[in-house]
Amino acid sequence: MMKALVIEDYSMNLSKIALKTVEVPKPKDDEVLVKVLATAINPIDRAVMKGFLKDSYTIPEFPSLTGFDMAAVVVETGAREKRLKIGDAVWAALPTMKRGEPLIMGAFAEYAVLPGSKCGMAPSNLSPVEAAALPVAVLTSGQALELCRLEKGQRLLVLGGSSSMAY
Repeated sequence: MMKALVIEDYSMNLSKIALKTVEVPKPKDDEVLVKVLATAINPIDRAVMKGFLKDSYTIPEFPSLTGFDMAAVVVETGAREKRLKIGDAVWAALPTMKRGEPLIMGAFAEYAVLPGSKCGMAPSNLSPVEAAALPVAVLTSGQALELCRLEKGQRLLVLGGSSSMAY
């Protein structure tokens, strides 16, 4: 059993969220079970829990685990997972999903299951707290830069860059 932040339903004031004791998830063949060492809260976590992004990030059923960013250590691997090994320090940005498949969240828990392909090796020069703070912010920054379509020689001014996406 493990402790996890569980959402019972979409809620504008987040009153449907509770810390509960739930089963430790079991990894499928291409997944890993990780022990979460640190997590981070982003504006998108709140937006998903409130239901603002139902069209993009639909929670398939309630109650549901929640949470996006994490730094963790692999504690179990599925039979087909060959890249990651038990003891590997990893980081990830949940949720993970493929078109037509359910949303996978769970960073706000003691353990999480996710596809091994969605884990990156955590930088050895960062603490778990530092590593957990980066995934969604880095992905969002990268997506924003792609949208800018900067060409060689062009410059970009970043205002408010001292926080996660200048919030």
